[in-house]
Amino acid sequence: MLIKTEKEFAQEKQQLLSYLHKTVELGETHFNGKDHPGFGVMSSIEWNVFLGKHLDHHLTQFGV
Repeated sequence: MLIKTEKEFAQEKQQLLSYLHKTVELGETHFNGKDHPGFGVMSSIEWNVFLGKHLDHHLTQFGV
């Protein structure tokens, strides 16, 4: 998947921060037992590890 449109870094950063704040607001109980399309049902701990590694992967990918 390639993004072919120009992106505004400050706007994208704010959107990411907004998503992270929303995740914190929802809390761990919201994620416990949620189904992931690729990994199936995951615990809140598994979601925490997954989201952390996924975010780190993309931040590293883009040199942020």
